[in-house]
Amino acid sequence: MNTQGIILRKYDFRESDSFFSVYTLDSGKVEAIARGVKKPKTKLGGHLNFFSIIDLRIAKGKIFNHIAGAVGQKNFLNIKQDLNKINLAFYCLEVTNYFVNLEKKDKRIFYLLKEILEILDSKNNQKDKLLNYQYYLSFSYFYILKLLNLLGYKPELFNCLKCQKDILLSENNYFDAIGGGIVCEKCKSKEMFKINFEIIKFLRLILEKELHDLQKENITSEQQKELIKTTDKFLTYRLDREIKSRRFIVKNSH
Repeated sequence: MNTQGIILRKYDFRESDSFFSVYTLDSGKVEAIARGVKKPKTKLGGHLNFFSIIDLRIAKGKIFNHIAGAVGQKNFLNIKQDLNKINLAFYCLEVTNYFVNLEKKDKRIFYLLKEILEILDSKNNQKDKLLNYQYYLSFSYFYILKLLNLLGYKPELFNCLKCQKDILLSENNYFDAIGGGIVCEKCKSKEMFKINFEIIKFLRLILEKELHDLQKENITSEQQKELIKTTDKFLTYRLDREIKSRRFIVKNSH
């Protein structure tokens, strides 16, 4: 199989081999071994890098797929030169690898993943380091919400999860992380938390617009914190393990 791919995960396998999880354009998530990739003079290893679009040749094996060829097509060098961007990119890759099943093809996911790497690779006009980081942090969470939406985990943002009545932005509303959506004040319970109407509007906007188009939208520091809190709670009830790269990112946003 010849295809384009983006590496989601890599780990050592035997003495000189590595095992890769790759999201491919034509076959979705694929796992495969690269033989001899850790040897000093290997040509294959120089192309199997994170934060890159790679032209791949993957051969089917009896037990494992094998990466028979790889050529880097596009490297996102600005990510690789910035530790904060590296952490954010790894977070997006880890969430993707966890939620996406093997060989479930969806080209929208490939292009969404490519899009977040392009955004993280870009430069914005913020001179302040904290504001610059918050910009890319926001887009990492926009990406995660859009990915979950493509995978069928779309939160309910228009009707109360309990009584099904329209959610009115003029009233107090609450987020039900377990149920996955908004609940009106009459149906709230103690485990739910209040959610600002501006965040509800922003969540709707994120799911409606293309990722790149959200660069035109402004989000305040307080709105960002609430968006992160809401997304993290939403993720928590859909995971059975910790996303390890999560610990490296949000602490830098304060």
